[in-house]
Amino acid sequence: MPKIRKALLATIFMMIGFAVPVILHIISDMNMNIRISREFYSNHAVAFWTADSDRTDIEYIMGHMEKGDILYGEIDRYCRGVYVKNGRSTFPVIWGRSFQKSDFFAGKKVALIGRNRRNDCQTIDGKAYYAVQGELYEVIGILGIESPSLLDNYLWINLDAMLDFFQSDGFYVLDGGRESRKLLQDTSLGDIIREADIEKMGVRAMYKGRSTGLAIFVLVLLCLLICAVISISFWLENQKYPLSVKRLCGVSDFNILLDILKEFTLTCSLGYLIGSAAAILLLKNRYSRLDVLYALSASIMLIPLSIAPAILYLKNWTNRYLR
Repeated sequence: MPKIRKALLATIFMMIGFAVPVILHIISDMNMNIRISREFYSNHAVAFWTADSDRTDIEYIMGHMEKGDILYGEIDRYCRGVYVKNGRSTFPVIWGRSFQKSDFFAGKKVALIGRNRRNDCQTIDGKAYYAVQGELYEVIGILGIESPSLLDNYLWINLDAMLDFFQSDGFYVLDGGRESRKLLQDTSLGDIIREADIEKMGVRAMYKGRSTGLAIFVLVLLCLLICAVISISFWLENQKYPLSVKRLCGVSDFNILLDILKEFTLTCSLGYLIGSAAAILLLKNRYSRLDVLYALSASIMLIPLSIAPAILYLKNWTNRYLR
């Protein structure tokens, strides 16, 4: 493959590799903003009120939740108790850490606070504490994203500690999978639960029902693939002479095709990986370690998606020409 045409192919697939992590990051940001607009509840969240309940009723719900489910107990609009079942929460923090399994039912009083509450903290023995109705909670992290958001005003404490100082009756949100509602219908809970429409409670998402991020991703990737097909066509038109020579030398059609595919795939895969690595390095300050791993894994998995149409076109063209 001539160096100029080879460099052109590598550059186009480098652009595809660069675009994938960037667009994934944009989609992730959009989804984060939508979720923040819903007070950080997911689309599967179920809201309910409890009446004539006690701590054991709430603990029954906590004990029968699925792994990864989150139960919120509202103290006021910006203050809530949080319980994450057998897992580490993925709340966005700009300092410290989020809730983890060891923070619950361990006699701890811990809190995540928004950045606007930092000046209200107290420092004792080098640790930051936040007072909630006279009780001090150790600050383990500061909620927030790069830009100002609703998260900056929140105060979240571990739910088991909340139940020690606040009554169990009130407003709760169970945020989990599609089957979360079944737990609230458990006959063991009696009549203490009354489900509520979460949107009627004022929780509504921005851009509801839109798939803007996915549309951007598909359109950009489609444009880049069209560029790749055009450049491949240009290169193939210049391969007629080498193909004829190989065939005259007795090389089989299969081996000719295999050599072309091998060189093409190696060139494009290398360009794709370089582009992906460049994008991840560019965005590394906005990515957590898990985000970097996710973006890199997604990029590697998308290599066949990006190259497969081009290889299919290449195979069909070569077979047609060799006939």
